[in-house]
Formats: sequence, structure tokens, C-alpha cells
Amino acid sequence: MPTGKRKKKKTKVNTILLCVMLAVMAVSAGALGWNMYKINSSAEDTDNDIKEDKEDKPSDSMYSIGKDPISIGKTYFEELNKAVDSGDHVQISSALVKCFVTEYYTWTNKQGNFDIGGIQYIFTDRQSDFASYTRNDYYADMDLYISQLGSKNLMQVSEVTVTDAVESEDMVVLNAAGEEVTYPCVTVTAQWSYESCSMDLSAAQTGGVFQVVNHDGRMEIASIQ
Repeated sequence: MPTGKRKKKKTKVNTILLCVMLAVMAVSAGALGWNMYKINSSAEDTDNDIKEDKEDKPSDSMYSIGKDPISIGKTYFEELNKAVDSGDHVQISSALVKCFVTEYYTWTNKQGNFDIGGIQYIFTDRQSDFASYTRNDYYADMDLYISQLGSKNLMQVSEVTVTDAVESEDMVVLNAAGEEVTYPCVTVTAQWSYESCSMDLSAAQTGGVFQVVNHDGRMEIASIQ
């Protein structure tokens, strides 16, 4: 029968072994957690790279394709690229309006009313004002629609038709400093339609007249009627 001293020694040895085992388990768990974190981070970085690559292409030096573009939006953006290459301001304005309408009036790819489509095509100095108007007016109920119907069941532009595009009188626009500046202008009239969806589109906008100005070499929408 073991003596009390041997019992104490055995207990001490068992305690040391237990501590060593716990330490090894902790280190292993930490290493496993770190590896999982690195794997997940790598996967997320890859997803982001792919997503950004898709969003940035095709593009040119003046415009970039909108976030999560729908199929027809990609087609119209290619038209815009070709128009920019041609240097014809009327063609550029027509294609630009088609891109704007497709991005702005399509809600199936939006995450909320902060996610404003086509804002890059708006006159640069007034983009902040346009964004504020959109969030508080045209996109005001978007979050409610998304929560009730789901974004994939909301309105989506199916086709945009430019019925007229002509060079018009120069347009006076307020710049960022609030000063009146005159720019060459192209007036574009367009009509558009929507895919069938769960929203009531009986009162949805289906047409408009756009004044597109030559803002220091970049065509931008200065007015929508």
C-alpha cells in the first residue's frame, strides 16, 4: 500500500501532466483558430477581388459600370464605351441616359435607400443634392419594399429607348460654389419599361427628358424632367 509521501508525489505528477495537456490543447486550439481565420480572410479577400473586378469592368477613363449591373445594363454600358470612343456628344448623351435609367430605376440589385444607382452620371457639383433628394423622396420607401417583398421582387428596367437626342441651347448650372456656369447641352428624351414584379408599377415613371451638359469634357446629367 503506497505511503502518504508517494501519494503526494503521484498527485503532483498527475497535476503537472494535466497542466501540460491543457497547455498543449490551448496552443492547438489557438493555432486551429488562427488557421481558420486566415482561410476565411483569404476567401473573403478573393471574393472581394472578384466582385470588384466584375464591378470595375468594362470601364473607360470617364465612367465605370454600376454596382451589381443587370444584363441590359452591361449592354448599355458597352454602348456608352463605344460612344465615348467616337467622341460624338449626342451619342454619348444618349448612351449615358440609357445607363442612368437602367441603374437608377432598377431596385432588384439595391441593398437599401442609401444604394443610389447611376449617381456617377449626375452633374458632379450637384451629386450630393441629388443623393439627398433620392434618399428622402424617390427611394424613401425602398427599405420597406425590400423588407416586405425582397429586393429580387422589386422593379427592374427591361428596356430603355431614346426617342430623341439633339444639341440644344447652352444650359446654366450652379457649380459647387453656387455660381452660375454655362455649359453646352444635349437634350435626350427617353422611354423605358419594367420587368413584371411584385410591386405595383401603375404609377412608376416610364419616361423623361434629360439635359446632359458637357462638364469640362465629361457629359453629365444636369436636369431631369
